[in-house]
Amino acid sequence: MRVIKATMILLTCFIMQAYATYGQRLTIKKENTSISDVLREIRNQSGYDFFYDANIFNDAKKINIDVENADINEVLDKSFDDDYTYTIEDKIVTIRRNISSNANTTTQRTQQNGRLIGKVTSSSAIALAGATVEVLELNRTTMTDAQGNFTLDVPAGTYSLKVTYLGHENFERSAIAITNGSTVTVNAMLIEGSSAMQEVVVTALGITREEKEIGYAQQTINAEQLSTAPSTSWSEGLKGKVAGLNIINGNTGPINSQAIQLRGTTSLAAGGNNALIVIDGVPMNQETTAYGNNVGAAYGTEAPVDYGNAISELRQDDIESVSVLKGPSAAALYGSRAANGAVIITTKSGKKNQKMGIGFNSTALFDHIINWPNYQYEYGGGRLNALDANGEPYYSWGNSEDGPHTNTPAAWGPKFEGQQFYQYDPKTQTMGTERTTWKPYKDNMKDFYRTGMTFENSLTLQGGDDKGSMRLNLSRTDNEYIAPNTGYKRNSVSFNGNYDITNRIKLSSTINFNNRTSDNLPGFGMSNGSLGYFMMFLLPNVDINWYKPIWQTGKENVSQLNPFSDWSSNPYFLMYVDTNPLNSNQLVGNVRADIKLTNKLDLMGRLSYNSLSQLRETQRGYSSKKHARGYYGRQDVSSQEINADFLLTYKDRISDDFDYTVVGGASKMTYDHRNVMSSIDALIVPGVYTLANGVNNPLVRTNDAKKQINSLYGMFTLGWRSSIYLDITGRNDWSSTLPKNNNSYFYPSVSSSFIVSELFNLPEPISFLKYRLSYAKVGSDANPYQTSKYYSQSGFASSAVMPSSMFNADLKPEITSSWETGFDIRLLNNRLSLDATYYMSSTENQILSLPNDIVTGYSSRIINAGEVQNKGVELVLNAKPIVKPDFDWNVMLNWSTNENEIMELNDNLEKQTLSTVWQASLIGTVGGRTTDLWGPKFLRDDAGNQVFENGIPVRTSTSEYIGNIAPDWKAGLTNTLRYKDFRLSFTLDGQYGGLIYSGTYNRSSWDGFTTNTIPGREEGFIIGEGVMRNTDGSYSPNTVKAATNSYWSQYHQIAEAGVFDASFIKVRDVSVTYNLPQKFAKSIYANNLSLTVFGRNLAVFDKFPFWDPEGGTMNGTNFVQGLEMAPMPYTATYGLTLKADF
Repeated sequence: MRVIKATMILLTCFIMQAYATYGQRLTIKKENTSISDVLREIRNQSGYDFFYDANIFNDAKKINIDVENADINEVLDKSFDDDYTYTIEDKIVTIRRNISSNANTTTQRTQQNGRLIGKVTSSSAIALAGATVEVLELNRTTMTDAQGNFTLDVPAGTYSLKVTYLGHENFERSAIAITNGSTVTVNAMLIEGSSAMQEVVVTALGITREEKEIGYAQQTINAEQLSTAPSTSWSEGLKGKVAGLNIINGNTGPINSQAIQLRGTTSLAAGGNNALIVIDGVPMNQETTAYGNNVGAAYGTEAPVDYGNAISELRQDDIESVSVLKGPSAAALYGSRAANGAVIITTKSGKKNQKMGIGFNSTALFDHIINWPNYQYEYGGGRLNALDANGEPYYSWGNSEDGPHTNTPAAWGPKFEGQQFYQYDPKTQTMGTERTTWKPYKDNMKDFYRTGMTFENSLTLQGGDDKGSMRLNLSRTDNEYIAPNTGYKRNSVSFNGNYDITNRIKLSSTINFNNRTSDNLPGFGMSNGSLGYFMMFLLPNVDINWYKPIWQTGKENVSQLNPFSDWSSNPYFLMYVDTNPLNSNQLVGNVRADIKLTNKLDLMGRLSYNSLSQLRETQRGYSSKKHARGYYGRQDVSSQEINADFLLTYKDRISDDFDYTVVGGASKMTYDHRNVMSSIDALIVPGVYTLANGVNNPLVRTNDAKKQINSLYGMFTLGWRSSIYLDITGRNDWSSTLPKNNNSYFYPSVSSSFIVSELFNLPEPISFLKYRLSYAKVGSDANPYQTSKYYSQSGFASSAVMPSSMFNADLKPEITSSWETGFDIRLLNNRLSLDATYYMSSTENQILSLPNDIVTGYSSRIINAGEVQNKGVELVLNAKPIVKPDFDWNVMLNWSTNENEIMELNDNLEKQTLSTVWQASLIGTVGGRTTDLWGPKFLRDDAGNQVFENGIPVRTSTSEYIGNIAPDWKAGLTNTLRYKDFRLSFTLDGQYGGLIYSGTYNRSSWDGFTTNTIPGREEGFIIGEGVMRNTDGSYSPNTVKAATNSYWSQYHQIAEAGVFDASFIKVRDVSVTYNLPQKFAKSIYANNLSLTVFGRNLAVFDKFPFWDPEGGTMNGTNFVQGLEMAPMPYTATYGLTLKADF
């Protein structure tokens, strides 16, 4: 609070100083300088904006200017000769170039018998003020006004028109016929693109800079690219479009939280590899709070549930752009939190000098399950080789005249051949009195799920005048997930506004509020409370509708109907009785003041707030598998983060050749996390879920955490002739989670860019060439409470619990050192460009938790150990094969590869287990990788032959190296084609190499549910291909027959059996947009009207037999790549979006 108060006092003082200087006139003294430099100085002193063609001053002579206490008109008059004219309207100066001679001007005016008018907009229908419009044959130009309109009077004739605007592709149209007295309308829609020399990007701390100045790799995705195929998860729009980016999810339900990583895994600590997310200057960690006692993905106390995290709530349609700062150099000013890079999100705001307008956006999405697993429907449930009196295989739900019951949750029963057996009778909920036909229900799984539907409607009010702008968005989302009685409702409000209270003081604020509620979120993972677990054991001979009554007749609300398996619950019981409600509220926002203290010194002060509070409930009915008499749990989770920071920026020139910028600032971050878990086990009254309805008093547990980081930072930038740039940054953090002797750590960075195309005369095809080089060192602190002995609250009164992990009073911060180099080349007037980067990083002092001898009183201990190295290559290729007035085609291709190696494990460590999901683990070893997959393997002889014993595959006695889950490379290809008012876009992406382990596949195959277990059923045995060990230690071919069910069940108890090639190609998104004619839009009083039809995740080409080769799982609080465990089904999304602006 003291830092906040001090900041506010400083802001007040600076505001008073700014007011004192308000009204100051212009003083400029420059010799042999360019007009552009004079305009830049005017902007710095006055706050005026300038609109002019980027090439208008290319042949302008250097000028001398010496004015003191002058107004802007006097300065401009002395800056321009007769070749230029200007107009001033609402602090916007529009500069035009005159026609070459007065004589020509007079002559042409007498011949002006026609008029050319039009409007210039962006591809998102935003009016572009200050665009340059040129009639090529006449060399005549004009600028668009604040509404994007232009007018040109021209003689009768046929002309070509060219429209240019900063950061957009040029627009050209030829064969425009003008006749006497005619008015011809040509509207131009400019495509957002990259301007080699002038593209502006958002960097660390929200500092905007020209792309050519930056000495490190970054990639920006604009709103149009992000929402090509709209999604309820904003990060879906990044997939396949950013080199070096990896998004991990586990198909965990309707929210489907995701973890975003950049350039591989740098930390040995699970959860220590995520990028920092920054939304309008508000830093947000990707932390996920697990239910209860950190429930894992396999055989936990409950089925895990995905309740979302802070970054899950952001709406894709609210985002203006996403800047991905990939390495430590790019994100160094963010400090320890951005050791793994940063994703900078800028939300939409209104535009200055834009009339107030209303926008309506309606999107409908439909989720359809694809990529179904390879379940078999040739054989039904039962026991293998169960024979009746006639020696024929039979099935009997209960004991019958055919023999003892064979009703087991395994699919080793008879083949479906139309036989008659005693089966389950859904009407009586017991065995039928007569035999019925033995047949498969091939759609039993498909009949349970439904088409998921999401409807999102939003209303936007936006606009501005010469002093400010604002945007207010209200939205409502209704989701019905693919599983019955699951989904959510979300209400969102976002505001982004700014206002110039003087020409030196600008105030701005952003606020985002999201409320999400759900009556039920499904559980996933390997647990009998998981829907995915039930589906593993859904017998081929069972109609899913037999489960719909939920309760046994006469035992309603007491005993669930579950006639086929004691392992899992009735799926409708899981959806309607064992529910997981959620009520989540998030508030993210900031207040910011930008003050021009002098003509060269600026101050930015900002206070940001990020709060997420969730009420999670766990309702378990009578006969729930883990709670025979029911259960009710209530988890109250809240996280609050406050950041206060300021930034001083001083800009000046040493000479005409050198300019420099000095930036200095400080920040304070306070974080407060509360987690209260209250529960009762055994309900007094069935179906009543309150803490007062327990047989015993509620058990209450808390898990709180606090953290604070204080920081000082600075940056020095030096530029030479707009051709060479040097950045030097430094930051020092003081973290409360480290011991006092180690809690201060400094990290520097240095980067440079060389505009080779400005320094040398290059061949004409080369439009632009930049070389860049950077180095950085960043730190990363520890989780709270690892440096001293802290006692936890016990569930019993007047008691406490000792920590199970031994603290480390000498803990040090993790340190990542990184360097990168690359180039950006653009050819053929920017028709073809390539951005290439090579990087290398090394992270040492890894903070690890290791197993400990229990006799010490601690089961684990915290140490600094290990070094991890990453190196890789990133390529981004952009091409414009066709650029025509009515048709253009843009191609973006990205490719990346990353090599990871563990260089060192200290403290006599041989290996470190990073994550475990059932049979498989990610284990790090020296010389290995953080993505190495380990688990039990098939035992083999020296020649590589599989070893059998009694006909059964033999597994290794210990976990062994299987392979690596990381791909050899990843790539994405996006094509965008525009023809008049139509736009087609599609993205393909994929990866080559890497492995994925499927626990779902192994567990399903274990009991005969998959097609790979069909061989050997007719014979009743299998002779495995391999060798068996002889008594003398030698090996001979295996000749022993093994019962088919025994063979496959033992086979799939080995992790290696569930490992597959993770290579894939996905049709990530396809969309077609039609901008309806202006005449039709005007007829319904709309300015713009567009319709988009789209699809996402439409097809997968892979060798993986289950849902998603890209999948992972949510294991406690961490997302684990490459270890799949009973996820929700994989879906393709089809949708329709209607946008209207009024």
